[in-house]
Amino acid sequence: MAKWKKEIDAKVLLPNGQALPVVLLANKSDVEGAVVDSAALDAYCEENGFVAWFETSAKTNHKIDAAARFLVENILGHEDVFAEKKKKREELALGGNLKPGVVSPGPASTPGAAPSADAGGCC
Repeated sequence: MAKWKKEIDAKVLLPNGQALPVVLLANKSDVEGAVVDSAALDAYCEENGFVAWFETSAKTNHKIDAAARFLVENILGHEDVFAEKKKKREELALGGNLKPGVVSPGPASTPGAAPSADAGGCC
């Protein structure tokens, strides 16, 4: 798992350069007699940069939603990242004489006509 986590950290960063939050799921909590060493998992998460761990069961859906919710809230908690992206979008919109949040329609075209050579496109 440590190798997998290092690959994520190397390949996926938030726009502010911080590592993407990652949670560790200790699956199979539905298995009778399963013992979880909380102290060892806490230490492992600390050493390897996981933001938290959850004892889960994919079979019974135990804490799957809680883990996903925690992860999303943790990512969205990086308000500086999203505020900066919003500010850049608004600056681009204002630079093009648009109001923030308003999408400019593309150039008008005649139905069935081929696009002009200078018309922008998605590809």
